Amino acid sequence: MTTKDGQLGVVDQVTLAFKARNRLATIMGFMLGGVVPVATYLEAHVDLDRSLPLHAQVATYLVLGGLAFSAKTVFEWARLAFDNGVKAAGFVVLLEGVMITSGVPILPLVLLGILVGINGVATGCVLSLGRGKAAAKAIDQAETTPAVGRAPRSRKRRVSGVDLKAA
Repeated sequence: MTTKDGQLGVVDQVTLAFKARNRLATIMGFMLGGVVPVATYLEAHVDLDRSLPLHAQVATYLVLGGLAFSAKTVFEWARLAFDNGVKAAGFVVLLEGVMITSGVPILPLVLLGILVGINGVATGCVLSLGRGKAAAKAIDQAETTPAVGRAPRSRKRRVSGVDLKAA
């Protein structure tokens, strides 16, 4: 089900991402979108030295970049899920903030898993839908391009000089 502004809902995005024809896009989505929360978590918990001023550490800016990247996607998902911008903002601050600052061993890892899932599925959907648009455009162009001046394509297939049709 799409929302009134044409966006796919959260459940529809998950459904789209896990359709068989979208598996590659979803895997790439997890590689591209899911790696950011992992890198952010590791920078915050491994590379940041809490005894030094934050502004003097490169890892601080990497963490901020990762949070900014993830927060937009998580906010959009939460807004779709809760149908409320204030709840969505609170959800983002809680998930991203606790993942970065909590000293409870398991809690940041649970939230990291949720953030990887949200960012991975959302990016996979963007890739799937983009692939669909590109394919539709290519089909439209092929159907509307006149065949004038084109030589007929040979049905023979050759690999390394060997005629496969004759073989």
